[in-house]
Amino acid sequence: IPFGTTVIHMEPTLVPLVAAEVRAHLARKRLSQVDFAAAVGISRAALSRKLAGDVPFTFGELVRVADHMGVALSALIASAEALDSEDVPA
Repeated sequence: IPFGTTVIHMEPTLVPLVAAEVRAHLARKRLSQVDFAAAVGISRAALSRKLAGDVPFTFGELVRVADHMGVALSALIASAEALDSEDVPA
């Protein structure tokens, strides 16, 4: 399997949280989906499905996303996990 198509097996609840973190980045930087998709090497339609949380990012895509965002992949995942912990009632 080529590197870019390897699917990360993450908790199903984490997929939409990673998507939310990437959407927040796009909003903060005022980046269009078209430009961001081109930068990470996927179609705008594919990015849209991934940002909706319908389809998970592959490992290679997440590496490119994190790189384009200027963060380590581990930091991107940690930010998504932090969103998950915010939803847990105290």
